[in-house]
Amino acid sequence: MTAANPQSCPVCGASAPNEVNYPGGNTRAGQSLQFTGIAICDTCELGFALPRPPQAALDRFYASGIYWTEVGRNLPQVMHEKAQCEQRVAACLPLIEKAQQLRVLDVGAGHGWTVDWVARMLPGRIARFDFIEPDDDAAKSISNKQPGFPLQRVHSMSDASDHYDLIFLNHVLEHVADPLAMIARITELLAPNGIAYIEMPHADYRFKSDVFPHTLFFTPASLAMLARKTGITQLACATFGRSPDEPGPAWRRRINWVLQRLFVLAARHGVWLVQRALDHAVWDYRPREPGIWLRWIIARPSRAN
Repeated sequence: MTAANPQSCPVCGASAPNEVNYPGGNTRAGQSLQFTGIAICDTCELGFALPRPPQAALDRFYASGIYWTEVGRNLPQVMHEKAQCEQRVAACLPLIEKAQQLRVLDVGAGHGWTVDWVARMLPGRIARFDFIEPDDDAAKSISNKQPGFPLQRVHSMSDASDHYDLIFLNHVLEHVADPLAMIARITELLAPNGIAYIEMPHADYRFKSDVFPHTLFFTPASLAMLARKTGITQLACATFGRSPDEPGPAWRRRINWVLQRLFVLAARHGVWLVQRALDHAVWDYRPREPGIWLRWIIARPSRAN
């Protein structure tokens, strides 16, 4: 969907007259994507990057490998993603029928930690695992895994044709041009009793110095509007986690600094249990307000809340 007015909200269509600076937007000279500001919708609170890029431009950017080079090669960050992914799979377990054989789709699979965690936490339960990852090197690494169930790369949302029981979108929705189209497609791909786990930053322009290349900035209100517009059933929506750099007393900042340094050392030495404990201490994945992330679990309209 392309709005006639570039300042109209891509979720609710209302006017978005307020604009704030795009953190980090002035540091990307020469890149194919450049943003100058973020418009804030008066009605649903969604923020969206300006100028609004078409999906084709976003697809070219992510397929080029530029983004992966920036965020995908840092070992502590990779280990942080591993710990995050455990939380995501665990959040879905209470909503999955116990005897069900699951068809899974992971959109924006990154390092493929979802493959590892569903294999560990749902042993013998995965009938098929498809994944979408635009970066060829990352996709090759995932394809080389041997989780004990069928594993297949799908090149785009339009190529995914099965009805999935469990779909993951982990830090994907904030990177798209049209959230209505994305959620409508997710709804089409879900099996009648399927669920989709969607995680994203919580309007992170408020607390990050650099949000590039995020195009959308969600709040619980904007997700509720997105649910109404697409007709999906919202099973859960919560803000959670805290930034280790958030303002606070000096003693808390010192403790966070020490915990982060210890986590980096544990990541470099491959001590997983220590990494996991330190990661939880630094980021505090419990639900909280305002929380730096959003966890949104949705289902097809036929499913009751």
